[in-house]
Amino acid sequence: MDSKIQDPQCLRIGIDLDNTIISYENIFHSIAKNHFLIKESENIKNDLRSFLRSKKNGEIEWQKVQADVYGKYILKAKLFEGVYRFLYRAKINGHKIFIISHKTRFSSCDKTVNLRKAATEFLEGKEILNKSFQLFDELIFSNTRAEKISEINRLGLDFFIDDLQEVLNDHKFNNNTCKILFGKPSVDSTLTSFEFWGEIESYILGNISKEEIQIISNKLNLIPPNNLEKYHSGLNSSTWGFTKKSKKFVLKVYSENKANFSRRDNEYSALKLLESNNFRNIPKLIYTNEKFGFSVISHIENTNQVLLDDKNLNKVIVFIKSLKNLSKKLPNFDLASDACISGQDIVDQIQRRLNILLNVSSTSTNMNNFLRCKFLPTFDKIVEFSKKNWPKNYSFDQQINKNLLLLNPSDIAAHNMIENRDLFFIDFEYFGYDDPVKTVSDFLLHPKNKLNSMLIKKWISETELIFKKDDPDFSQRFKASWPLYGLCWVLIFLKEFDPNSWTIRKHFKSFKGIDKDYVKFKQLAKAEHLLDYIRLSYKNFPNKRVWIKDLKNSEN
Repeated sequence: MDSKIQDPQCLRIGIDLDNTIISYENIFHSIAKNHFLIKESENIKNDLRSFLRSKKNGEIEWQKVQADVYGKYILKAKLFEGVYRFLYRAKINGHKIFIISHKTRFSSCDKTVNLRKAATEFLEGKEILNKSFQLFDELIFSNTRAEKISEINRLGLDFFIDDLQEVLNDHKFNNNTCKILFGKPSVDSTLTSFEFWGEIESYILGNISKEEIQIISNKLNLIPPNNLEKYHSGLNSSTWGFTKKSKKFVLKVYSENKANFSRRDNEYSALKLLESNNFRNIPKLIYTNEKFGFSVISHIENTNQVLLDDKNLNKVIVFIKSLKNLSKKLPNFDLASDACISGQDIVDQIQRRLNILLNVSSTSTNMNNFLRCKFLPTFDKIVEFSKKNWPKNYSFDQQINKNLLLLNPSDIAAHNMIENRDLFFIDFEYFGYDDPVKTVSDFLLHPKNKLNSMLIKKWISETELIFKKDDPDFSQRFKASWPLYGLCWVLIFLKEFDPNSWTIRKHFKSFKGIDKDYVKFKQLAKAEHLLDYIRLSYKNFPNKRVWIKDLKNSEN
């Protein structure tokens, strides 16, 4: 370890190993598809388990698969995104890390593979454990769950992180230890739950500091000493400026918060693809590091705050046209984050967001009344309208042809642009294929894009010209889809009501001292305003020109 930060408060942190530090999703995925021909799904491990258990001697077959995954195939597993940086930061801050795993030496189904030795070799391969240093203080294997809980209690931990709720809720578990459930939300008030390591990192360790970044950068030989300036810090990433050999660069530090998805890796791939296809109004990628979630990109001087006037809107339209031309070549790239390539996809996304809010609606009478009395009736009417007006060439739940998809940055908005002689686009974390109707709709609905009615009309007419030649149903699909995307934005405004978002935000200086109740009141007002507009105009838009000025002013 290169250096340490003297922290007066030494934390004792315990972490489970399997499915908390080590992700086996890709191995289960491969076995399910290649050996048992199980279709793709969000939780293919559960599908595989259910499939095997439904067969004769199925429980034994499932145990054999588990023995292979945790044994002879373990070196094909991955670390969860963000866990390496968490361990490294904890180490340089002087905290004590204990990895405590319920793992027998051998599986009952296979006595040839030492499971503990295999797990240790995995940690060595991922540089969590090596001869020069290790990112934990003790690795403990237990034969039973009871033995594991006994070890947790013996160590007197401040935190313990596990993916199994039954471990954390065991009646013998020390209640003085903060119990963190990893990988799934929980309605259990005795547990703190996070789905991603980036959230746990913020909750326990707080914002990554300038001193920590400098220590990590020294290890990577990345940034000269005492040459780091903070630009921006947010929930998804922070950016820092530095100079090296008289050239300015930007260091971007990502906080991963999506399952099986790395925003750093996705942005890296997007910038490489665009650069290889002669896109010039984007940052140039210089360096990236998977373990620490760092990327270095070229510095673009921000000379003016971007206003979406006629001149700049023309540049956005040209950018969209360039993306359309690139998309026609069908380069190999995944779907965008939260892509919606059928009408049913949009409805499902609304339902997912709605369920999260309904689960916490008891914390706010006003939000609960809004969802149940206003949002849900409007939702039902608009789904009916969208299905009725969906293009007749394919069904509401049928995916549109891949040839019609657009490589979409997913967050095209004024705050993600820099004006310096040209208009530069700087955020590609969620880049990927999507329905261009979603791109057009989100640009209109994004609260950072303050467009007057003339520019709205221009945006719609110009983008229709770009897409309708190859996609004759574009205009009809836009008419049927935009109010559904509007409902998505209504629920996005209400994310402040999710208690987990505030649990993490308390570590960000920009949120310190903020009145949570006032923020919720303001966001609920925005949501009500947008819902009212959608409810009154969804049958006629874009012919009506009523809403934009009032809606955008409510952002201020």
